[in-house]
Amino acid sequence: MLKPNNVIRIPCNKGYKFFIWWLEFLRPFHHLSDREIAVAAAILYKRYELSKVISDTELLDKVLMSEDSRKHILALCHKSGTHFQVIMSRLRKTTFLPEGKVNAKYIPKISESEGKFKLLVFFDFSNNGEEHTKGSL
Repeated sequence: MLKPNNVIRIPCNKGYKFFIWWLEFLRPFHHLSDREIAVAAAILYKRYELSKVISDTELLDKVLMSEDSRKHILALCHKSGTHFQVIMSRLRKTTFLPEGKVNAKYIPKISESEGKFKLLVFFDFSNNGEEHTKGSL
């Protein structure tokens, strides 16, 4: 595998703010608004917390969308109940929550044992970017 030409270190913890930064970085692919990112980041953070104790992804998705989890997500992103429901409806219509569960391509694969999250961004200049489509990841 190729070694990276550049490295940018971002000191952070594995809290809610990391998931905000993660979705900000991916904004060109999902095109979510700031309010949608706030709710989506809270969903990802809650999913991350649940994934520490639930290894079955199907069960994890069900628990994530449960009423109890929604209350925690709502409290984390500081939205009113009505506003939260409107944003959730919009997220279901986007590539973020298709079929009522988080799209796997937006879930960062955080390794607990390593204590770091590394992402390699690979810019492929071989076809002058002609194969890129809007919203692909």
